[in-house]
Amino acid sequence: MAGASRGIGRTVALALAEAGAAVAVAARSEREGKVLGTIHDVAGRITASGGRALAVPCDVTNEEAVESAVAATVAEFGGIDVLIANAGVLWLGPVESTPLRRWQLCLDVNLTGVFLVTRAVIPHVRARGGGSLVAVTTTGVGMSRRRRWPARPCCWPGRTPPSSRARCSGQRRFRAEAGGAGPRGEFRRLPAQL
Repeated sequence: MAGASRGIGRTVALALAEAGAAVAVAARSEREGKVLGTIHDVAGRITASGGRALAVPCDVTNEEAVESAVAATVAEFGGIDVLIANAGVLWLGPVESTPLRRWQLCLDVNLTGVFLVTRAVIPHVRARGGGSLVAVTTTGVGMSRRRRWPARPCCWPGRTPPSSRARCSGQRRFRAEAGGAGPRGEFRRLPAQL
């Protein structure tokens, strides 16, 4: 579970553990910072309630960190059946005042991060005969004062993220779900059977 130290990721990690899954709680947040929540807090809560969890430090923008996190997860749990790529950053400022470094961070985490974790996990899911790949998307880059557009162009309504189009040749297909908030905040589900 990438991006599991707080928010949606924390909630999903706890729910997966409650349902009986062993959960690798992966994120950059090893220590408390400006925003509350760490991988150790979430993993500790899971193990305290009798579940299996592993706190895994991981910066999804760093290929070596992603590979190391995946290797630690496989070593601890024997494989991977489900990937939830939830790590993300948000910028609510208008384009004309968005610093390039902030824009680049959004691309690095929200696009490249999904690509890196998905690419690293696919061989392990394939080895188990298939599984689920889930990318949690974000909308919220303020492009003007009147309208918001999705932060990830590959996640605009009607399109599935490119990383979720991966196929396992000769094996069971992956199932990918893409969804996001519509212009009025409603949830839109965009299923894709791969």
